[in-house]
Amino acid sequence: MGARISIQFANGNETSPVLFSHWGGEEFLDDVNNYLQELKAEQGDGGVINPIDRLEPRTVMVDFIRHITKDMDRVSSNLYLGVDEDDGDNSDYGHHVIDLVSEAHLPVDFEHIANNYINGNLKDFRIQVSNLSLYQLADFTVYCQENCSQLTAEEIAKQLKLMQ
Repeated sequence: MGARISIQFANGNETSPVLFSHWGGEEFLDDVNNYLQELKAEQGDGGVINPIDRLEPRTVMVDFIRHITKDMDRVSSNLYLGVDEDDGDNSDYGHHVIDLVSEAHLPVDFEHIANNYINGNLKDFRIQVSNLSLYQLADFTVYCQENCSQLTAEEIAKQLKLMQ
């Protein structure tokens, strides 16, 4: 008996470990949606400063676990982590990959990302650009064409290639 389910957060090509719930069922997905709405509401205009602001899946997973366990004295049996969807039991309600970009609908601070490039913070720039969805990457390229001529589509592609 149970209501076994698993979730995993994703953003671009980065994914979190998988969180399994023995008893969560469909309500577990409600917890995810409520969490993402709270996360969206808490996002400010301060730019993309922290891993949670950049929606890095592993950090979001840690924060989600904090969110759903904050009222527990101890996590005793319902939740556990796995490497992938086959690393535990999700036989009742399946495995769900939560695309943070499309689900959270959080704004992306293109100016902050471009400034990382302009100011020589190439590591942060590459991480931020690699986490953009294809649609966001297209929008970012247009933003750069209109606002920062030194950051061309070719240069963005070159920086992405250096990430591989």
